[in-house]
Amino acid sequence: MSERREYAAFATRTTPRPSPCAEVRVAALDDVEPAVALAVTVSTAGAQGWRERLQRDVEQPDRALLVARVDDLLVGYARTGHVVPGPEDTAPEGWYLTGLVVAAQWRRQGVGEALVLAACAHVAMRADVLWSTYDEENLASAHLHAALGFRVVWRGDVGFPAQPLGSRWVLVQRLLAQ
Repeated sequence: MSERREYAAFATRTTPRPSPCAEVRVAALDDVEPAVALAVTVSTAGAQGWRERLQRDVEQPDRALLVARVDDLLVGYARTGHVVPGPEDTAPEGWYLTGLVVAAQWRRQGVGEALVLAACAHVAMRADVLWSTYDEENLASAHLHAALGFRVVWRGDVGFPAQPLGSRWVLVQRLLAQ
């Protein structure tokens, strides 16, 4: 049986979204360590594994790491990459939003939204669709994707490389203006 995953709490917003004045940009190598520090706060994976993944996101042309900073503090990041699923996977080949992490104290302030919109703009220079997946129990992710124009394409038990079995995943896509 799979371990139950914990997600950020979701609550419907009743007041206007505050502006954190975050700068969102494509990451440089000096953003990797602060991103690793953030990644290990939400994942059981070790720092070295995250360091290798995030460094690849910065260095390889078929990936990107986008960061949100407020002053000198890294408050979130989004990962994108061109994914070629294996033969058992049901997700199509294409550019994916492969990760979104926002520091707990900066959630529900527009940082995640700004990062996903920056990822859309980044991928729009390379493709006409941005794909994403999320666990259907992650209501915050479901609402964020819907609010930003992603539409549900598929729901199922397995569909994307490296997703744990025992969860129901949702595949969504957003058409990007060319």
